[in-house]
Amino acid sequence: MTIEKFGYSFGFVANMLYMMQQISPGKYHMTHYAFCTALMNLVLIPTQMASGPLADALGYRAFFLFVMLASIPSILVAAKAPFPNPPDDGNKDAKEETRVPLVAAEAPPAT
Repeated sequence: MTIEKFGYSFGFVANMLYMMQQISPGKYHMTHYAFCTALMNLVLIPTQMASGPLADALGYRAFFLFVMLASIPSILVAAKAPFPNPPDDGNKDAKEETRVPLVAAEAPPAT
């Protein structure tokens, strides 16, 4: 159980990072992130509800094989996931050079 939860945690974090970095940047990033999280939970809850009765019906060994086979499409789709936003190269000097300096506002003339 510990190994399963450890692996689940890595997948969950990877999914959240993909949502934050690739899907939600832009003007309404929190809305996009919330929508993706809701969609993720919409799929998660029914599959968790069905797994118990399915494991009882198939037996543990057959259920394990079924889960392994059912995960193959997800792995293939994840391997083809688009990354529309390029990774940040961490070059802060280049970013500072392209930044437009702010001009201090002049005080209004005294009247």
